[in-house]
Amino acid sequence: MYIKNPNGAEFSGSLSEAHSGGNITNGLVSGNTIEFVRSGSWGKQRWSAQLVNDGGGLRTVNGVWTGDYLDQFVGRNNWHAEKKK
Repeated sequence: MYIKNPNGAEFSGSLSEAHSGGNITNGLVSGNTIEFVRSGSWGKQRWSAQLVNDGGGLRTVNGVWTGDYLDQFVGRNNWHAEKKK
């Protein structure tokens, strides 16, 4: 995930093209939770996850997504991603 427009706890940006890309809007960090909308020409999805500190970086755990293409990933809508310094 690339955060392009941070504004306090709100953000927007994009996901890596290696994972079908997508624009990130309505991003919000609230306590230890991150939420955002991922959209592209293929549709729209809502993502959310718990954030944890991992050696100076942030890691997401217990994440889920809903929306377009969920029917093609039955039982695989949990996600995990990390960014370390």
